[in-house]
Amino acid sequence: MQKKRYYVEIEQSGMGISEVQTGENTIQYAVDVTPEEKEKLEKQIDEIKHENASGGEIVARAVDERNADAAKDKMQEKMDSLYIMIFEFGTPETKDFIHEIRSDLV
Repeated sequence: MQKKRYYVEIEQSGMGISEVQTGENTIQYAVDVTPEEKEKLEKQIDEIKHENASGGEIVARAVDERNADAAKDKMQEKMDSLYIMIFEFGTPETKDFIHEIRSDLV
């Protein structure tokens, strides 16, 4: 199956995947993916967005530090998984950059 280039942005303000590379002020990771791989990335991004959107629980979590820590750990695991996927599907430049910033994962 043929791969197509997409750009993944993981900043909270604009997390997503696009066919178009945006401005220079945004960090985007170039990936070459099949439709199935793109769907896998989108699913992971949606899970992270959903986790961030459930901010109403933050007040309750603040009272119970163990739950707050567990929530942070869960979010970090999801972000780590996303970085690993971006590395796996990334262009050589993307792989080099991910290796520089997250050598603990790759």
